[in-house]
Amino acid sequence: MTTYARDILWVSPTHEIEVWSLYGMKVATRRKIVDANGQVAVIGPPWSIVGTGDFNSDGQTDILWHNAQTGHIQVWLLDGTRLADRPEITSANGQVAAIGPPWSIVGTGDFSGDGKTDILWHNAQTGHIQVWLLDGTRIAGRQDITSENGQDAAVGPPWRIVGAGDFNGNGTSDIVWYNDQTGHVQVWLLDHTKVTGRPEIVDENGQAVPITSWSIIGIGDFNGDGKSDILWHDKNPNSPQVQAWWLNGTKIALRPMIRDERDQVIGAPAPWTFVGTGLFSTVPSRLQFRLRVFDEYDSNDEAWQGASDETYLSAVGLDSGAVVAGPDGKPQAEPIHVGQIGPLKDIRGSWGANPYVLMEFDLRRPSSWPRSFNVTLLLVEWDNEDVAKVFAKLHAQVGEEVRQAAVTAATGAVVGALAGSVVVPPIGTAIGAAVGALASLAYDEIIAAIEEGLENDVLAPVALTLDVADPERIREHPLVDKPLTLDYRSKGAHYGFEYDWHLI
Repeated sequence: MTTYARDILWVSPTHEIEVWSLYGMKVATRRKIVDANGQVAVIGPPWSIVGTGDFNSDGQTDILWHNAQTGHIQVWLLDGTRLADRPEITSANGQVAAIGPPWSIVGTGDFSGDGKTDILWHNAQTGHIQVWLLDGTRIAGRQDITSENGQDAAVGPPWRIVGAGDFNGNGTSDIVWYNDQTGHVQVWLLDHTKVTGRPEIVDENGQAVPITSWSIIGIGDFNGDGKSDILWHDKNPNSPQVQAWWLNGTKIALRPMIRDERDQVIGAPAPWTFVGTGLFSTVPSRLQFRLRVFDEYDSNDEAWQGASDETYLSAVGLDSGAVVAGPDGKPQAEPIHVGQIGPLKDIRGSWGANPYVLMEFDLRRPSSWPRSFNVTLLLVEWDNEDVAKVFAKLHAQVGEEVRQAAVTAATGAVVGALAGSVVVPPIGTAIGAAVGALASLAYDEIIAAIEEGLENDVLAPVALTLDVADPERIREHPLVDKPLTLDYRSKGAHYGFEYDWHLI
């Protein structure tokens, strides 16, 4: 399952800007662009959004604006969906760069291969195409697009430029053309600003796919393969669906539809207008639970550190974001199971410099927030029994208790939810509390049942929970990327753990 996220940008008639963050091709979250004070940021004519890109090389997408009256070009530098600054595009000498008809901005991309976003212009009178090579928001050079023989490449109606992206994976952007009369789609493959090829987009069978009932609204890498894909919008007002053409170069591999949080095919949010693609979320992709230090102070056996005393560890985890409504509308949960590690005293020496990743959670899956992440540690002191069999029983029974606790906590929240794999309402803290409360009578009964007839000592499971309210501020969480300690005591055994919740 892909964890790659590509976001799409919409603007409302009242000039609000909304980001749909996608998980695969499914809407995970919808967030408004806000100003530095957290207020919804709005701007209207004569300004309009003409592109997106990473203009300050911080790994996050920014928004490019053009003023139709003055010709000025401005960049909204974003921290996720929060506006951080609004610099204007300037010339090499630092003067504001202004340009208008017959020139218009038709795309953004990296045409020089320096990792920085550039601006693509087209002249409606002459058909010429020019790239402003940028160093941040300063123009470093202006180069015309040239044909294969080095001459200026000029094209006009019925062909028009609908975007730019890297279709052959060479690290520089190419230009996408659409023919308004025939519906054909053509890509100009570029070596920087020189055309090297002009293949048409073809279907799964290698045939050209002219299409006039849909319109191209965006270019982006929606499946995470490092190459650009094409986003389409159905022109039919009764079914304004949004579809992606996942491409292998310029050949269609798959045509998935955009789906909403309830896994239903979704149309454009009329009368909103699509204005761009990018990665606007500051949410890291993964959260790791890591072990950093393990200290043994005392064991259950009298022969501490003797031949008959070895401690093994495993875990059961649960992400509240994985609690969904099933086909019958009732909540379902699937715990995560981690294989056993140990003996701990033999492997702990390397943890200080290289913490051990015991469990990992996908932060970009569709989910409601607040959200909880639970890790229940399972410990067994080995005497002479098969440790794997003991852990198998522990996982089965503890995993079932964790699952049932999550389902019970979520039941009230999903009443009336639609059938299918549905993200349930905000239930993270409730699930975290329910799973954390299990380390009492339920676990005592499980341990007693597992230990009957066995010689290994099954120690008390311990649940550790991280509750996160706002995914965009997870880096500021007081328990994230901080060394935390656990003083563990059970049946006379005394261990010390140092662990952390680590963002990737």
